[in-house]
Amino acid sequence: MKVFTIFLVAALLAACGNTRPAVERQSFLIRTERSAPMAVAPVAGVLRVARVVVAPPFDQRALVYRRGDVRYETDFYNQFAADPPDMLAEAVAGWLRQGGLFQRVVAPAGAAPADYRLDTSVSAFYVDFQANPPSAVISLRWHLVRERDGSTLLENDSRQRVALAEKSPDGAVRALRDGLQLALGELEAALAAIRY
Repeated sequence: MKVFTIFLVAALLAACGNTRPAVERQSFLIRTERSAPMAVAPVAGVLRVARVVVAPPFDQRALVYRRGDVRYETDFYNQFAADPPDMLAEAVAGWLRQGGLFQRVVAPAGAAPADYRLDTSVSAFYVDFQANPPSAVISLRWHLVRERDGSTLLENDSRQRVALAEKSPDGAVRALRDGLQLALGELEAALAAIRY
């Protein structure tokens, strides 16, 4: 019995010593950055950026990868630090606020009354590893509404595909950010052309 106990303890200690180190989860945040505001006079009014609606499965924190024609997978170890709808709404509001097109831009949580509301829906927000080169894909639909009468001032679609500079989670998030900024540039040009 004593020999069996020693053997069991030795086996348990050996098993504990062969464990691999745990893989740590990484968190990422998409923030938009611009070099300069738009060179236009501000529109009279306040814009509210409404909560962004993101289609499943892209609405979860884990990065999503396309691996085949119909196969997508989520990355348990690499995720966004915030839920994509909230993170994208804040990124859109920050970009438009820095642009200076509107007198003021408020995020979804803001309580101030607004003259205009920007609704955003996202139907694609993933990294396509089936593509050559691997690319970030983002597809958005913008809808601008005048709050006082509910009239639609703009409906605009944008689909961006940005090649990854490096094949890593960091590179994937940077490419998604760059795709969002390209889409926001298109949106801003369309907003600037509206007669308010």
